[in-house]
Amino acid sequence: MTNEQRSAVAEYFRVYKGNENNARKVALMGYSLHPFLARSYVDYLKGFFEGELQATQSIFSTKDKYDKILAMISDEDIQSELRGKWENSARSSLSEEAISLVRWEQLKNTLQSKKHKAPTLRMCVEEIVFTFTYPRIDLEVSKQMNHLLKAPFCVHPKTGRVCVPIDPNNCDEFDPLAVPTLSQLIEEINSGGSRMDVDDDEDNKKARDNVLFIHGFLSSSSFWTETLFPNFSDSAKSNYRLIAVDLLGYGRSPKPNDSLYTLREHLEMIEKSVIAQYKLKKFHIVAHSLGCVLALALTVKHPGAIKSLTLLAPPFYKVPKGVNPAQYVMRKVAPKNIWPPMQFGASLISWYEHLGRTVCLVLCKSHRLVDSLTRLFTLNRFDPKFTVHEIRGTPKCLKVYKF
Repeated sequence: MTNEQRSAVAEYFRVYKGNENNARKVALMGYSLHPFLARSYVDYLKGFFEGELQATQSIFSTKDKYDKILAMISDEDIQSELRGKWENSARSSLSEEAISLVRWEQLKNTLQSKKHKAPTLRMCVEEIVFTFTYPRIDLEVSKQMNHLLKAPFCVHPKTGRVCVPIDPNNCDEFDPLAVPTLSQLIEEINSGGSRMDVDDDEDNKKARDNVLFIHGFLSSSSFWTETLFPNFSDSAKSNYRLIAVDLLGYGRSPKPNDSLYTLREHLEMIEKSVIAQYKLKKFHIVAHSLGCVLALALTVKHPGAIKSLTLLAPPFYKVPKGVNPAQYVMRKVAPKNIWPPMQFGASLISWYEHLGRTVCLVLCKSHRLVDSLTRLFTLNRFDPKFTVHEIRGTPKCLKVYKF
């Protein structure tokens, strides 16, 4: 249909005037209520307004509330009369609900006695009830085709939330506060979807504390989830929300080729995907090996948020006074020796960072092969559950396991 045809149909079904920008949100037309409005008013809305709505909201109990309602009355003399009565009775010993009901009866009686003096007062009581109880839509959306074309991209001018389609069969489940804002969508697009996937345990929603587990080098979150987590008692699982993260480049987390996998990049991903996403204000940290370095960095950056810090096999070296710490540790970890081969390999990938990152990328992307070779050469002399089991597929975000 054309805009003119759409407008004609919309006007035919229009049963009231007014909008949110007018003092009278609902202006009823004609000398009597439309049959549909009359049935709605008598059968449902009047009783709901005077019963449940008054009991829960007490919409006449304070000056701020009743001033908005008085503004809907076109006669200024009636506004002044009612406002004077209500201001004089402001110190009443009645409850807010009782005060609201008394003032509503006063308003109805006053309008009933004077409605013959002005046509606009004829259905003022009904208009007030409809304003608070009758669902209304923007008529212009139905009249203009351009509204429909841009509907999926409309942004509410006050809340900043983006218009989204609603399933009529599940209206009761719709939460308007969960609708994203434009800035949230832009942030998500710019981040390339780099968010952690979460395996959520509904029973742990009310956990008292949060515990973040950070794995070490050539490992993944399965280091914790397949060995430690199953052995926690039910009491521990109910009191603590356990969060095990796959670090950037490990497990099911993204493995971007353009990343240098620096300490800063690891921290930023943990902050964005764990701390910010779960709104962690206070939490414990348990870390192993390489994860201990990240745990210490998080503690330095967020000293007020860390409740406790547990480090397993941390790469700690006591540095003598007057010695450069970085150079001292590098000589301890990766001495520049050609023999034996293990020391030569450690030295090579430690002193030449680009080679070290290449080796790490190859090993991290080949978890299955590394795991198979490890099992073959060790002949099951250690618990295989501590090795990494990568799940097929390459997701777009860090993987978090929350229990």
